[in-house]
Amino acid sequence: MRIGLILLFILLVGCAETPIKRFPASESPIQIGEVAHSQSSVQLFPSANENDSVTYYFYLQLKDSKGKYVDVAPSEIVLKSKNKRPVGFKLERILNGRYYVIVDKSKSAKSVDFFVQGKLLKEKVSLDFRQPDRRYSSISIKSKSEGKITFQLRLADKSNRPVALVDHPEIVLEGRGQIENLKHIQEGIWQFTVIYPEDNQIMYFSVRAQGVYLVNLLRYQHIEK
Repeated sequence: MRIGLILLFILLVGCAETPIKRFPASESPIQIGEVAHSQSSVQLFPSANENDSVTYYFYLQLKDSKGKYVDVAPSEIVLKSKNKRPVGFKLERILNGRYYVIVDKSKSAKSVDFFVQGKLLKEKVSLDFRQPDRRYSSISIKSKSEGKITFQLRLADKSNRPVALVDHPEIVLEGRGQIENLKHIQEGIWQFTVIYPEDNQIMYFSVRAQGVYLVNLLRYQHIEK
């Protein structure tokens, strides 16, 4: 459900090869203020995988002690690796106090600390996410009743280890049916239900997760009796 947002992020990144910090043109006037770190937050979106390059997108929200969005100078936002070395990134201002922080994994550490106005905002945000591998990932039938099937999705990496996701996986159904009740069971395990018409058909299930697309993990044929 975040694919459209990720595509927007990719367009914002463009073709720049050198990480920079800058403010793009914005209709919202810049309002510099004192950041209250307890009121501010960093949210990590699912990574995007394009041309064998993994890019991470953070949504940074900065507020003052009254909960009002405030801006800071670009130089006051700093990312550092575990060994305290600076991590390159691009900064895109969206609205007052709201930014996209874009990090290229190939130029970063396994985790980053966020500093704003010289103070730690968020510690050790991991960039070392394992990705599911099609060979060890699968969809199986958990239970079945009239017009309804519950499936179990298992996501595992190239070493057949369960993969913990940053966000919910996206289930893509090719066929007639409606996906409902996607829920996390345990690390690497998800369940979802498909409501479908009682007609002969073949359904194909694919999954988007952690920046990869697992095509046709399951082919299910329903034959009406």
